[in-house]
Amino acid sequence: MSAIPAVKQRRARGLWREPGFAIATLIMGVAILLFIILPVLAVLIRSIGIGSDGLTLSHYFEFFDPYYLGAYWNSIKAAVISTAIVVVLSVVVSLYVTRSRGIGARIMSGVSLLPLVAPPFVFSLALIILFGRRGLATNWLNATFDLNLSIYGFKGVVIAQVLGNFPVAYMLVETTMRSLNPTLEAASVDLGASQPRTLARVTLPLSKVGITKAGLLVFVMALADFSNPLVIGGNTRFLAS
Repeated sequence: MSAIPAVKQRRARGLWREPGFAIATLIMGVAILLFIILPVLAVLIRSIGIGSDGLTLSHYFEFFDPYYLGAYWNSIKAAVISTAIVVVLSVVVSLYVTRSRGIGARIMSGVSLLPLVAPPFVFSLALIILFGRRGLATNWLNATFDLNLSIYGFKGVVIAQVLGNFPVAYMLVETTMRSLNPTLEAASVDLGASQPRTLARVTLPLSKVGITKAGLLVFVMALADFSNPLVIGGNTRFLAS
């Protein structure tokens, strides 16, 4: 039993052998405590009524109102659909960029990262300018094909989320695919496997960690999205807004 405190002491001394790293670790720990753990704990305490109305679960029962449930399901559906589209697009573009050596691959990589320089609500504004009720493309499409297009609502939010979240997923998937050992794919082809079979049996399984990370990150970002539902959501209710 006496060996356990000795091990802890050695670990503590090892941490302070690099004072800069130790100080940075402590600062990050305090920041996580102050800005993540304590606010979430405060919301949890307030939700069950401690300090105000006494211990109660009535606030949770209010969530089952059709208004809140409708917003919840709209947010879940938008997040799932946008995540699926973003992950598929990021895999396709990453395959093209990492497996091609022409100038088109470099151009595609640069274009895929361009949305990073803009805030998320910019995509909603761009969609409104193009496909809003008085949008530039809307007027032409309605006059030419006698359509009644509207970008507002659920589909507009999904499109804006896809445009805004695609670069994040692309960077994760592209980095993962670029780090793969190309000899594994070459060995699969040499053994007689076709390109689709190599993609399904070698490339994608080896990239599943990066693809999973991208999917989870995009889903959380889409679920917590505030600006796009507020700007282009129209009368459709979403949880964040």
